[in-house]
Amino acid sequence: MGGSGKTTLAKQVGKAIKDLFNRVVFVVISNSVDVSRIQDSLACELGVTLEGHDNQAKAKSLSSKLDNAGNILIILDDVWEKLDFETIRIPFGSNFRRCKVLITTRHEDIYALMDCQGSVNLHLLNEEKAWRLFQYHAKITNLTSESMKDLAKQIAYECKGLAIAIATVTCTLKDKDIAEWEEALETIRDSDWMNIAEGL
Repeated sequence: MGGSGKTTLAKQVGKAIKDLFNRVVFVVISNSVDVSRIQDSLACELGVTLEGHDNQAKAKSLSSKLDNAGNILIILDDVWEKLDFETIRIPFGSNFRRCKVLITTRHEDIYALMDCQGSVNLHLLNEEKAWRLFQYHAKITNLTSESMKDLAKQIAYECKGLAIAIATVTCTLKDKDIAEWEEALETIRDSDWMNIAEGL
């Protein structure tokens, strides 16, 4: 689901295992697959310039640059449809053990379509974790009044365990008076879901 923390987690993975690779590159794909843009983004992350202007020339140049990059982790964030690694010229498969690819996506079928070796599903936060995250971002402490804590718990509950909602709401309400918190709670309770495709 959008806002569940996929991008944040992928970036943290990249930081945590960066010593295992010569390079870790991060490219946002999003909902429109533009091969040329992906190639340019990869080159930019690698700090190299691609030769040629069409996709095939860029692919050949990118392949050469990636071959010389040593062990590399490529993080492709927010993938909405199957990517053709051959066309982009991202090395893949058992012949390219020095290149690993990590994908984040909202669509579970992408893993099968792209023949991924494994997947990790992120779920919404449970009530306890959501409350802890809310407290952290809103600076709720033992010194906070019980009435404010009660109001905060109600708002945290209305965020339904979605990390981005908690972060956004707490950022907006931090250091505001109780009247604004009460107004925010009513606004959240009165809001409707937009037309969002199932699973997104």
